[in-house]
Amino acid sequence: MISRLTVRGFRGIREGVINGFSQFTVIIGKNGSGKSSILEAIYLASACSRVYDQLRNVYKVDYVVRRRGDRGDWKKARSVLWFNRDTSKPIKINLSAGGVDADIEIKSSDNRGKAVKLVSVNGKRPGRKTSKEAEKRVKETLGGVVFVDPTLLSKPRIIEKAAWEAVSTRRLDKRIVDMLRNDLAPEAEGLTYIPLGDEPVLAVQTPETTIRVDDLGDGVKAAVLLALLILGVRPSILLLEEPETHMHPAGLSTLLDFLYSLMREEGFQVIASTHSIDLVHIASSLARDYDINLSLIYLGRSSDGLLDARPFTLDDVEALRELGVDLRLAHAF
Repeated sequence: MISRLTVRGFRGIREGVINGFSQFTVIIGKNGSGKSSILEAIYLASACSRVYDQLRNVYKVDYVVRRRGDRGDWKKARSVLWFNRDTSKPIKINLSAGGVDADIEIKSSDNRGKAVKLVSVNGKRPGRKTSKEAEKRVKETLGGVVFVDPTLLSKPRIIEKAAWEAVSTRRLDKRIVDMLRNDLAPEAEGLTYIPLGDEPVLAVQTPETTIRVDDLGDGVKAAVLLALLILGVRPSILLLEEPETHMHPAGLSTLLDFLYSLMREEGFQVIASTHSIDLVHIASSLARDYDINLSLIYLGRSSDGLLDARPFTLDDVEALRELGVDLRLAHAF
């Protein structure tokens, strides 16, 4: 689990420190405040353990370079990852993960497989006898990072390929159906595959028909795919970018309730960015119900690239809610 993060020289962030990550951390803030950059920084840091994203079938550095506009790759456009596009110094990421303090650097190297490097663990170079156990812990933690963004959820084939066999073998598909019945698709009876052209596609069975996942409402589709991915891949750290996209508050509540139940069982960490006050309030309420630690962090960024991370407790959120103050406008007070 990550508890603290420092980022230097990445995208629009000259320097920033975020303390107080917990099992479920929700990051809020205005557009351009650095929320997505924080998720990307953690995802890139995980390349010191696994350079390749098996889910997306791409090098992690390539994916981060092109994911915001699909322009270029690491070799042609990597400078977009550097603050002011100054690649003369490495991007530096320091984090506490698995009880280990780790320093990670991203250098402007033509070899994308060696661009991200773990340079120290607990202040010592990796590879020494005194640091091997600590190095193992941090790499195990970061090796299980899974980054879910709207682009991934728009490609069901990728998620199905990665997760369906593991889910169906253990009959965990029943849990997805139970989730759907709570609100998202009350008529759901099962998950199956049906033929479409040369390949089968995932579908939801109802009493009257069978509906391809592709043909479900966007919110229901996203919930099915996210649940399938978590159950099949079993991340150590789940990075979620705007999970509220296309979700009605009732459906979002159902999805978060399902997510909390899995977090309590499996012990993985969730770090989510959001613009949704509904997500903040639902997540806060469920955190009390499930007795899971929740951190709410309001992120701001100055014109010269300094991050201001302001933590809010559950009591703070409730007090502001009673006063009629929208937490998303924390920059105004």
